[in-house]
Amino acid sequence: MNSVIFTLVFFCFVFTNSIFAQVHCKKYESLKQAFKDDQVTSVCELDLSNQNLKELPNNFELLENLEVLHLENNQLTELPSSIKKAQKLVRINLDNNEFTEFPTVILKLERLDKISMNNNRLNFLPQGIGNSSQLVYLSFMNNRINMIPPQISKLKKLKYLNLISNDLTELPRSFYEIPRLEN
Repeated sequence: MNSVIFTLVFFCFVFTNSIFAQVHCKKYESLKQAFKDDQVTSVCELDLSNQNLKELPNNFELLENLEVLHLENNQLTELPSSIKKAQKLVRINLDNNEFTEFPTVILKLERLDKISMNNNRLNFLPQGIGNSSQLVYLSFMNNRINMIPPQISKLKKLKYLNLISNDLTELPRSFYEIPRLEN
């Protein structure tokens, strides 16, 4: 009897928390909405695509539950340093911006598993990218990348890597050591 009551109480607790998380975790499409005092903790997805943004505010530490960040089709050249404090961030899309250098600040995001930076002006990827152990998906199509660091072979979970339309002439030998990379 006690185990049945415990099971029911546990189930109610888990169910209530899951509903609470679903209700209070929302997608926002403007900075003004996302950074309202009473909504900051409910921001799980922020879509700032197509807003002609040239810079972002330096208060991303307030978005403590942010998991997905869409910044495609803007005019960004860098990311604020505070983005490293958004430690729940798992996906970031920076397609179609003005980046000439990879924003290394995102390599401090330990849960990040997807980075998309298609159609920018990147010339190379940083050596530190090999330390982002959770990365599964990387896309750098239509850039100017002419070198891949050998440290990329440290990405043991990497399954997808898109380097189409870059300036690569060769790949490092270690590239062929990425165990899960799919064709």
